[in-house]
Amino acid sequence: MTELQTLIYSQDSDSIKQSQNLILRRLQESNTVLPHFNDYSKNCSADVPADFSKNTRLLRTMKSNLDYFFQKL
Repeated sequence: MTELQTLIYSQDSDSIKQSQNLILRRLQESNTVLPHFNDYSKNCSADVPADFSKNTRLLRTMKSNLDYFFQKL
């Protein structure tokens, strides 16, 4: 272990520790926010099938109307 300590400067090891602590704090913050994001995504995605069906019906109606107008022309 002493051989390893002679290879690494104490400033470098302190810098590495600070960086690791910063990364740890950021990951912990991300982990606390992630459940809220997942709930939000779940709620948003619940509305998608209904909206998709409604828009599909609208497009079919529009196509039918356009077909009718072209036939009349």
